[in-house]
Order: sequence, then C-alpha cells, then structure tokens
Amino acid sequence: MRSKENTHKDRSAMTKPRFRVIDTGLRTGRQNIAFDQAMIDAHLAGEIPDTIRFIHFKPVALLGRHQALSQEIRQQECAARGIEVGRRITGGGAIYLDEGQLGWALVMRRRTLSLGDLANTATAICKAAAAGLSSLGIEARFRPRNDIEVAGRKISGTGGFFDGDTLIYQGTVLVDLNTEKMFAALNVAREKLARKDIDDAADRVTCLRALLGDKTPDMPTSEVGLYMRPLEDLYVVLNGWENGTVTVSIFINPLTIWLWLGGIVLILGTLFSLWPRPRPRTATARAPT
Repeated sequence: MRSKENTHKDRSAMTKPRFRVIDTGLRTGRQNIAFDQAMIDAHLAGEIPDTIRFIHFKPVALLGRHQALSQEIRQQECAARGIEVGRRITGGGAIYLDEGQLGWALVMRRRTLSLGDLANTATAICKAAAAGLSSLGIEARFRPRNDIEVAGRKISGTGGFFDGDTLIYQGTVLVDLNTEKMFAALNVAREKLARKDIDDAADRVTCLRALLGDKTPDMPTSEVGLYMRPLEDLYVVLNGWENGTVTVSIFINPLTIWLWLGGIVLILGTLFSLWPRPRPRTATARAPT
C-alpha cells in the first residue's frame, strides 16, 4: 500500500505548472510592446498556452502605463542619441532598456499558480526571480512592491496586471549597464533621490557585470532570418533551445515583394495624377481678305 507522503508527491507532480518558453529576439521597444498585447489577446482567446517569453531590446526609454511623457523622459536627449520612446502596457516607473538588459514576461491563467490577488502573485514571482539570480552567486532579495535588489541597489524591476483570467507579469534584469546613457534618457527627479537618501542616481542601481565580472553569463540574442524571392518571402524565427534542441518557426509569405511594388506604383500614379497639366492657350487670327 502506498504511503500518504508518496501520494502527495505524485499529486504535486501532476499539478506542476507547465509553461511554453520562447525567445522573440532583438527588437525595438514598440515591437516588444506589441508582442505583449498580442500574447495577452491570444491567451484570452485560448490560442496559446501559459508562456514565458525572453525579451531583448534595442535602445528605448519606456514610460509606465500611467506616466506623463514630459515629466519622465528627456525627449530631446533621446532624439539626439537615437533612443526610441514608447509606453509599456504595465505600470511602474520609466525605464531605459538596451542590449545590456534581459527582459522576461509571464502570460498565464490566474489559476495556474492560484496565489490570489496581484500583490501576492507579484511577491511570489519576484521571490522566485530573486532566488534564480542568487543561484548565480549574488545575494538578490525581493523589495516590495516590485523590485529586486542586491545590497540595497536595484538590479530588476517588475510589474503586471490581470486582464480577465489572464495575468501578464514582466520584468527586466540589468545584465550590463551604461548609467550615463540611462540617466541622460530619464528625467530622475531630485526629490525622488532625496527621499531615498541617494546623492547620485547611479548609486541606486547595479548590474550582473558589476557584481560578477568575467563570470557574467552570456546573453545570446536572435533576430529574424529573412530570405526574399520574387514569388515569396521566407522568415525563420528562433523560438528557444533546451538540452541541445533548437525550436524554430518558419513562415512563408507569398508575393510579399509585389505588395511593396504595388504600393510604390500607387504612390507614383497618385503623384502623376496630381501633377499640374499645361493649360490650353487660345489665340485669334484675322482671316485674309
């Protein structure tokens, strides 16, 4: 006869949450935001399972969902440095992201973890993320409401919300950090620093590179492979890799180049039709007598 302890272990194994893991490669901030919303919509429609997505960013300054652009972002500085500006679908403060940060997002059913409200769910996810970071050899700790810190310095920020039965919860990990570029893009108020007894905004954050040096894990990124032909375009997207197995998605889009050519012809035709035409001139002549 099986013991109650073994039965409990079997039940725990049966109810262990399962997640699809994907990596959508290096993309702009707005493309990544569009991915977030598309995944929420697809999950609500039952088209995708619970998913963990790893995210890589080209330089971008992202506002929180409810923030004012003029108060949080130095727009002229961003324009001068080629830094994109966008707005996240989750809350929290303004952040600067580039290839030195690793983003992650959970999209899952409310009942997958059954942790109750958003505060309890955020606490559990952040503690799990802190434990994962600590396994690298640092002492990462969750700091309510939604930060992960090492020795009082922020290394990760998180945020999320429920949309019906679907939760999206996402965060970033500072793997490498250019503090000069970060605080050139963000308008960090002096009052905020004073409340936290910080003289320099750069003293508020840290990164894996500063903590681990040469032991910092590599952060591979991927980009969409594109092969264009007259009759069709071939797209290859890396979804993920595990235990030496690589998963890719292949998309064949027929006649894509002709759509572009058709658009060009339409523009040229419109310009031609709007081009001023010469007006006919009239002249009078006397008939010979």
